[in-house]
Amino acid sequence: MSAREVSGLQDDLLGTTYLSDMELPAGLCSDVPTPKPLSADGSKDSTLSQFGKLTLCDSAVTTNNAHVERNLSGKVSRVVYPNGDSKSFEYGPDGLLNKIEYKDGSCFTKKGSSWVLYDHYGRKQDVTLGKDKIDVDSDGNFIFLFNDGDRNISTPSGAVLTKDKNGSITQIAYPKGEIKEFKYVDGKLVEYRSKDGLFSWKLDGDTWNLYDEHGARTRETLGKDRVWLEKDGTFVFYDASTGQLTKTRTDGCTVKE
Repeated sequence: MSAREVSGLQDDLLGTTYLSDMELPAGLCSDVPTPKPLSADGSKDSTLSQFGKLTLCDSAVTTNNAHVERNLSGKVSRVVYPNGDSKSFEYGPDGLLNKIEYKDGSCFTKKGSSWVLYDHYGRKQDVTLGKDKIDVDSDGNFIFLFNDGDRNISTPSGAVLTKDKNGSITQIAYPKGEIKEFKYVDGKLVEYRSKDGLFSWKLDGDTWNLYDEHGARTRETLGKDRVWLEKDGTFVFYDASTGQLTKTRTDGCTVKE
């Protein structure tokens, strides 16, 4: 089993699905349905509707029920996710992470310089990770770093972010199943598309143009409007005509500012 397959396995254990351009072995994960994009008023034709399903909420409200616990040293010791799943983290005398236990009792344990997988009966599995790294940051984000620099980040909100070696977010899988993919050129966002292929927005020159599921350019464009991703994965649409920002957080909640 490859390291990327293992990353798919660990997200399946979490209760979320790691989504990549590879096919995971049967049984490791199931397909997550992607809801058709809707605007705030429920229509399917407005420009904003093409940016995905909007769940409007107050900017001060956090919609997920994630819970992060810490040990006496202030390190993350447990994360309880909105869907009820959890992960527990243990550290060695050096303060470094050396065990990750899932809700079902299966775990990854650090043995020397490698990570070894055990099932919930404590039986060693035929999975060993060498140079690939597993970590949890101070916010409770569970990080799987691959040899090539790519990383898979499971957030307490239940979202799964995929970043390339440059730190750019290439995919966000939201807690309720919607998936967004992003493409860059020289570090600049140039394309945003839905995982189901129903639509994509592409930056042609200085203008964002909407393309349909067949790759044909439509009449919808964004002139002075802007689209970008913030470092935490918040997806932002700026309406130049009104000066309004529409932000979709990684928990799937959308706020207007």
